[in-house]
Amino acid sequence: MARCCRTGSCFQLAAVLAGLATLPAVFGVAMAPAAIAIGQQKNDMFQKALQLFRFDNNTGHIEFIDHSYLYDGEASNKPLEVIAVFGTTSSGKSTACRFLSCSLKDPTDFPSSTIGANHVPTRGLWASHMVDIEGGRNIVLLDIEGTDNSEQDMHISQALTKLLALLSEVTSVFIQLRRTPTIQSSDLEDLASFVSRVRSTLLRRPDSFSGKDAGEHDNFPALLIAHVLSYDVYDTSQAYKITKQALEKQSDVIGTIHENYIQLGRHEGVNLHFEYLPIYEVPGPRARELQRYIDTIDNSTELLSKVGALADKNTEPDEPLHWAGRKFLEDIDRLRNKILAVSRPRLDGENRRITPRTFRQLLKRGVEEMNKVGPLSNVHFWEKIEIDSCTKHVQSQVTEIGEKLKVAEQMDKDILQEIDRLKQELEIFFQDLGLRTDGAADRACREVLDVQWRLTKGPYETRAVQKQLDKAKTDAEKAREQVEAANKIAEEEKRKRQQDAWSAYVERNFPWVAAIFASFAIILHKFASCCGSSGAVQIAGHPDPALVASMRQMETELVTLRVAQQSGAAKAKAKQQSPKGGNHR
Repeated sequence: MARCCRTGSCFQLAAVLAGLATLPAVFGVAMAPAAIAIGQQKNDMFQKALQLFRFDNNTGHIEFIDHSYLYDGEASNKPLEVIAVFGTTSSGKSTACRFLSCSLKDPTDFPSSTIGANHVPTRGLWASHMVDIEGGRNIVLLDIEGTDNSEQDMHISQALTKLLALLSEVTSVFIQLRRTPTIQSSDLEDLASFVSRVRSTLLRRPDSFSGKDAGEHDNFPALLIAHVLSYDVYDTSQAYKITKQALEKQSDVIGTIHENYIQLGRHEGVNLHFEYLPIYEVPGPRARELQRYIDTIDNSTELLSKVGALADKNTEPDEPLHWAGRKFLEDIDRLRNKILAVSRPRLDGENRRITPRTFRQLLKRGVEEMNKVGPLSNVHFWEKIEIDSCTKHVQSQVTEIGEKLKVAEQMDKDILQEIDRLKQELEIFFQDLGLRTDGAADRACREVLDVQWRLTKGPYETRAVQKQLDKAKTDAEKAREQVEAANKIAEEEKRKRQQDAWSAYVERNFPWVAAIFASFAIILHKFASCCGSSGAVQIAGHPDPALVASMRQMETELVTLRVAQQSGAAKAKAKQQSPKGGNHR
């Protein structure tokens, strides 16, 4: 049941929506001649996405664009599964929808331009044609305008909320696409705030489910959180960790999620009402190449081939994330598999499964009723707008600061000193935002600032510290080499001093040294002669002839040295005794 109010009157929107099931089966125009039959095998050429809704900027009214042929044909009465992708502006919704359609073998050209000065965000709501997949299932993929477009005024923001409220009655799977540094329980507040706002102002939860968690087979949508990240953190227990944290700190938030999205699993006694799936973000220059491929390639085979070949040049070929494009496509396929696993047709007011025709009827009639609903007055709603606005400014500023760090590193500046300076610049910027101190927006944006800044400065800080360590190691090695060279010089000088000291000692004490060596030589000579001639005593055989010759040579040298010393001494004495100056007889 739903409660919708406008000035002076109230009516039950749920009854209106339930009554849509009683409308005629054929509603409006028959299938146009140029229609693509639902379930027809298509080639790999992209077909244009269809704009189903647009917003009037002046009044905020929602306009339904009736592509009647989309809902007719042989599959018009078969069950339909609606997959809706929503999230903040520039989070990658249109890009994800494009590649999801390729993964579903029905490539659709969703308008997408998320990079560069020519960026144009998605306006309104765009849809694929009916996708006929194996098993006779029909799927339609919806790409919804971002919830925090800076160009949106109050009218458009409220119109978007009304549209999401309408879609919550027919959507099989909601996919929230996020592009934030981390995922934690506080990130569920966006979803809980939206659901609470819808339930309190637009569509009341059925009384039969009041206070109860949505079960696995209840008539509620499934929820998938697809998180665009610059690193690979896939963890099958991530949803359990976030839910556990929320149960401890934000029980009202997780309670709202549990009441409005079906149960998808259970882990360690905890019911899980959403699934968490990371999508790897193609880094840096490769992201610009990805956008160029999207803008210029008109068939899915070539696009997937080109994207799969995108490589991160900052990594080695054997590293897991080197083939960045391939990793991105693998994550898209994993998201597709999860969609097909949890999706099933929703039920209308008469408990009949939604079909393409009843889907069209609800959109057309539901928009008329939603346009009658007045402004959505909710403090948390405006707080959310402020948070979205300041978060976008913070992310933009940190990105700009990151570019300054990159330039500083290229110019070989002192990075650590530059980081301190830019941190002060960020603090001044944050103060200039003028957020209410200790308000929800101040706390949320401060957290985003801290996380983004840590992620931005981290690589530069690491490289700067490593550079200092490398320099210290180099200096230490040079010092070690200098010490070794000095030690060699000292050893050489020590050896030379020892040799000089020995020579001086020998020269001063020549008679005694000569007598010792001569005695040793004579004893050895006599011993050799004795043992060699008689043969009576031999200790270790005959003495070595070379040793004997060496000792005799030593005797000769000692005698020669002594004679030279005596001759020198005599000449010196004679010189001292000769009278100085003149001739004498």
